[in-house]
Amino acid sequence: MEENIRVAAKEGKIKGLRELLENATPDQINQVGRKSNIVYIKKFFKTAENHVLLQPDSSGRTSLHLACESGTASCVRLLLDSGADARAVDKEGGGSITAAAAGGTPEVVEMLLEAGCQVDERLVDGTTPLFWAVVKGNTKVAK
Repeated sequence: MEENIRVAAKEGKIKGLRELLENATPDQINQVGRKSNIVYIKKFFKTAENHVLLQPDSSGRTSLHLACESGTASCVRLLLDSGADARAVDKEGGGSITAAAAGGTPEVVEMLLEAGCQVDERLVDGTTPLFWAVVKGNTKVAK
């Protein structure tokens, strides 16, 4: 299903995309969101009812978590501007700021801080965004 969603979005098949999105689970939508392709995300928002991209998947992660982890600032900005909850946490207690610390960019981290994220959030296991930035070798974010 994820490939069908990508193809429909890429080819601008709005009716088909709407039907696919109505039947897709948040897990399937987030698989598409992992690509952090701004073109797809914009098309989703033009067709999706109730902003399905903002819903968490089975692990509690949202498209915002995934976009933050990839460091795609334009996708993060679009999701935040569209109402994504920057402070939503997954089942492990990790928020978008932790995802950005692990794989994102300083620009994305700054956007999240401006959106109200706390740099000192703690996951269930006690780790912090700074911990994940260091573990993943994301030195630009760690600074």
